[in-house]
Amino acid sequence: MIPWAHAAIGYLLWSASTHYWKKRPPGDLEAWCLLLGTQFPDLVDKPLAWTYNVLPSGRSLGHSLLTVLVIFAIGYALSRRWNRTNLVVAFSVGHLSHSLADTYRLLLTGQYEDLGYLLWPLLRAPTSDSQNTFGEYLRELSVSSFIGPKSLIGVLMLVLWVYDGMPGVPSLRSRNASTEDVTDRE
Repeated sequence: MIPWAHAAIGYLLWSASTHYWKKRPPGDLEAWCLLLGTQFPDLVDKPLAWTYNVLPSGRSLGHSLLTVLVIFAIGYALSRRWNRTNLVVAFSVGHLSHSLADTYRLLLTGQYEDLGYLLWPLLRAPTSDSQNTFGEYLRELSVSSFIGPKSLIGVLMLVLWVYDGMPGVPSLRSRNASTEDVTDRE
């Protein structure tokens, strides 16, 4: 899946969550942590597998649900000290949404054996990784990647992001926005 589709799916999930549970849109720092989380699996796996041959696949360590759990547990324990668990949760939602969003095509095509990345290293990572370098992956991204069903997700995300006051871009927010990055006091 393309990077902006991962970002859009993560934002839709996080915004819905904060509206439902916190009765507010996402805060600025939450939006940045979420964005980093939505890109984290590819930023780890793709260069380490395709460029440096350290990992077995472009979907392995960073995409593993075990990695999500470890990062969340350590991050949550550390963030409690500063009462900022919301930032770790935002990152983890983005990270988890990325790993799970990558499953849709494998599920639709019946490539269940390639889902092993979700529990890597306990299960085998997929072997159908065809990229040679991270640079080739970046060069293949184009404007045409915006066309198709993923564009609807992007449009929905942009509408919701504007409705939420454009979190992550404080200078663009209205002065009356009540979505300051508050600490988690629960």
